[in-house]
Amino acid sequence: MLCVPSRNRKALADERGSAVVGFCAIAPLLTFVFVLIVQIATLCMDQVTLSMAAHEGARATSTMFSSSADGVSAADKVMKMRGARGENTRFSVKQQKRGTLMYVMFTAQESFHISLLNRDILLSATARVVDERAL
Repeated sequence: MLCVPSRNRKALADERGSAVVGFCAIAPLLTFVFVLIVQIATLCMDQVTLSMAAHEGARATSTMFSSSADGVSAADKVMKMRGARGENTRFSVKQQKRGTLMYVMFTAQESFHISLLNRDILLSATARVVDERAL
């Protein structure tokens, strides 16, 4: 059997629909990249919020006539005000002596679940301020 060239070259040269095929091949990759960018942006925003909460908690803890509960309350208020999820947030307060000064070390930690990667990520922020109560 001989291969006979097609007599309808116009139908073979028609490229309609080739863009749709190319888009269907690339669309899942584009969707994955977009969702990944959104997840990374959310994590960055949450890290900034944790840093702000740690700083505010350390500042509130170090003031005169305050306790670590006041710092935790101030940090929690920052987390809620910034719209952070705050479900898995842990705060810890430590005092540290360096030379003649006492410092308050305030740490805020929060774990997040990234559904796209099916992983848990622990974000942490620490702030250190001079303890005014020891002055």
